[in-house]
Amino acid sequence: MVRSFAAVLFIGAVAAVGIYVGTRPTIIHGDVMAADLLTQQRKKDVVKVECDPRIPLTATGATFECLLVDSEGSSARVRYKMSRAGKLEAEILSTAPHIR
Repeated sequence: MVRSFAAVLFIGAVAAVGIYVGTRPTIIHGDVMAADLLTQQRKKDVVKVECDPRIPLTATGATFECLLVDSEGSSARVRYKMSRAGKLEAEILSTAPHIR
């Protein structure tokens, strides 16, 4: 009887820890996402990308903002929505032309 109770208690504790860990958001470092976006955007003449420092990835995906700068110095602030599968959708929030 005591062994059965101990086994049920152990299984319950492991399940609780698994649920807790499984529901916590994963954090993507912004510099990692910026490096990935920079390789994708190089063909569009983008030379610099800066993203939010910590990007929480939840069960539904992630939403974050990045600043993209092209070779002439023009910049754009872009909001990205990433699905859990990794598909990105971009929305341009603002742009600034090159200033001489």
